[in-house]
Amino acid sequence: MGRISGVLWMCAATIGMVDLFLPGSHHASTPLVLAVGAAIFLYGLASVTGWIPWEKASMNALALGMVATIPVAGFTIYLTGGSLSFIEPLLVCSLLYAAFFFPERWAWPLAVELILVAGAPLIYDPHAIANAFLPRYLGLAVGFLAATWVMTGLKKRLVAAEVRQREFANRDSLTGVGNRRYFDTMMKAELEKRTRPFGRRELDPSPLALLILDLDDFKGVNDRHGHPVGDAVLQAATARALSVLLSTDTLERIGGDEFAILAPGAHGEGAARM
Repeated sequence: MGRISGVLWMCAATIGMVDLFLPGSHHASTPLVLAVGAAIFLYGLASVTGWIPWEKASMNALALGMVATIPVAGFTIYLTGGSLSFIEPLLVCSLLYAAFFFPERWAWPLAVELILVAGAPLIYDPHAIANAFLPRYLGLAVGFLAATWVMTGLKKRLVAAEVRQREFANRDSLTGVGNRRYFDTMMKAELEKRTRPFGRRELDPSPLALLILDLDDFKGVNDRHGHPVGDAVLQAATARALSVLLSTDTLERIGGDEFAILAPGAHGEGAARM
């Protein structure tokens, strides 16, 4: 997110400095605007290159960072003509960034802040009404709210689709338990807890039991009674296995008639009883 934000700041700064020299642009003293544009560009560059380590920041820290930088955009609107600013349309980039990358608890407040900053020329620009800023601002505010609503809804659908894809990728469609891919992931995670400390977290000292089981002569069941009956046997075996597992245990189908059970916290005797 920090890198994407940095690219947007760099683009905005570049466009702002180019617009200074286009016919009809309104702005404060050129050196001041260029200095502010250069500072914004350097901030964006620092975010893109990792000099500002936004990738290590929490979502709340990223949101608070955006809360603090949105007024900078308002200041550039002031410097570039207020109600006639050529920078104001670029606020839509910040809006889309906030609406898509942040959760709703932050997306809506950030959108409201952007709308308030966009309307600030009504306070300090005496020519705002004469420049027909008010009807443009009303359209911008409604457009920002609509875009936020659409983007947050789109994000919900994308996240739900990703969850479903992960479910399909990690679940056995016949039995509903984890598949070989899920087993590999869970096994790796459990082993890493016990062999690799993460940050300040110490190694997990609890035991870990791994049980492998299969069904004897399962091929014969399929040959004699057909695959629908074989499927029913697999489903029944899965249900019986799940009935004796704890909530912390996981059952995975890792082959045709082969299953694995990961039981964190189970000692040898407990695994034998299982």
